[in-house]
Amino acid sequence: MERLWSVPPSSSGVSPHASANDRELVLLAVQQSDGWALQFASEDLKRDREIVMTAVRRNGWALEHASEELKRDREVVLVAVQANGEALEFAGEALRRDREVVLTAVRRSGGWALKAASAEMRSDPEVAAAAVQQSSLLLEHVAQSLRNDRKLVLPALKANGLALQYCSEALKKDRACVLAAVRSSPQALRFAAPELRNNREVVTIAVEKDGYAIQHASEKLKSDREVVLTAIEEAGSGVVEFIPAAMQKDSLVAFAITKSRRSSRQPDEPGADDAAPPPGAAWILNSEAPECIQL
Repeated sequence: MERLWSVPPSSSGVSPHASANDRELVLLAVQQSDGWALQFASEDLKRDREIVMTAVRRNGWALEHASEELKRDREVVLVAVQANGEALEFAGEALRRDREVVLTAVRRSGGWALKAASAEMRSDPEVAAAAVQQSSLLLEHVAQSLRNDRKLVLPALKANGLALQYCSEALKKDRACVLAAVRSSPQALRFAAPELRNNREVVTIAVEKDGYAIQHASEKLKSDREVVLTAIEEAGSGVVEFIPAAMQKDSLVAFAITKSRRSSRQPDEPGADDAAPPPGAAWILNSEAPECIQL
């Protein structure tokens, strides 16, 4: 006998070896397995609309095992994507172009059903917005024409700056878009246009939140004392590998690196004393911490 499903009899009440052609047993198995038993049904019963509807109503993924005819049935597919939006992957081609079906799937899948939608639907502003509002990184699957839509892109960047990598080249040069991206995700600096990786304001905002973002700054700004000191203050001496050797020799930068390395040691470790100020600098003591200024 053909195995019908894999749930033990003790939990299902149905023999796992029941006939895949027995309609009553298959219907019962589908009901009791949250739709998964449809995969073990005979081809004839995978064309049975009642059985398939019962399965996809409980578990949209069961649409994968329905007959090709029922994958093209609009009502069946709508029920499936309402249960699990990503089941759109198994719908007939025409239904992956159906706006209502696709919007339902996108809204029920955290946006991820967009990947299975037709090119036409991925070019639809409302469908694209419904997906990107749920996950900014779905900008990758939006039509190229919409990746240049500032109204769509800017909120996505505010939610997750790493979506900048999927923006149009024009928006990677857009100061407001790049600022939104690095404020949300400092490492998004790597995807900005060269001219904005050379923009002091943009880079400073990035390294204030994540010192390691300095690795994506222009060579000019990697040699900017204030930018470098900000990066070291935020992330410690680990950023040194991204700072040019000549800049590391700068008296204040060298002092900041040494101080950071010493402060990261345990109090009883050798060399854990306060770093000495660089030549030509003086201590200004305040109630919170010593600061060093160049004389």
